[in-house]
Amino acid sequence: MAGEITSTMDQILSAREERSRIQDRLLVQYKKPLISFTMNIPGPVKNADWISQSFEYGKEDLLAYFSSTGIRLVDEEETPAGPEAFFIIENTTDNNMSDAFAIKKMAVLFEQQHAAGRWYDVDVRSSDGRFISREQIGAAERKCFICGRSAKLCGRSRQHTAEELFQFTRTNLQHYLLQKDHDPSDC
Repeated sequence: MAGEITSTMDQILSAREERSRIQDRLLVQYKKPLISFTMNIPGPVKNADWISQSFEYGKEDLLAYFSSTGIRLVDEEETPAGPEAFFIIENTTDNNMSDAFAIKKMAVLFEQQHAAGRWYDVDVRSSDGRFISREQIGAAERKCFICGRSAKLCGRSRQHTAEELFQFTRTNLQHYLLQKDHDPSDC
């Protein structure tokens, strides 16, 4: 499809390493909990018009969803691993882990409730740099796009091909964009 850019595994891994360096720099700079917002797109195509548009809508919706927290966009990148946005959370207390856990709970709810949330990855790091996992807050693990079983187990067993997962993703996100374009209140 026109406009889709394929990345190599080396490019994707390098971009993820750079994302980690950006996160570390922002944590030192702001000393606040950090949200990294990316897309969860299976396969080597990480950049396409439909991915970028889904990302932009998600970023806008994330800002609105977290508005009471004092969320602020502090960096944004286009990489071979896909688009990335980094946010700090201004309205925090001195209890670093309590804040980060509350933010991660909100992030999981955002992913679960948003029409395209299954393809969003909202990672949270506490102000001291610790990653907060779904498991730590008692949230269920992610489910497979296609069959609804554990995404980890399906991935390990190669239950679905990369192409099958990619086509499912493309179809569903393009459908989401069509709906979003017709109903701007649809989140």
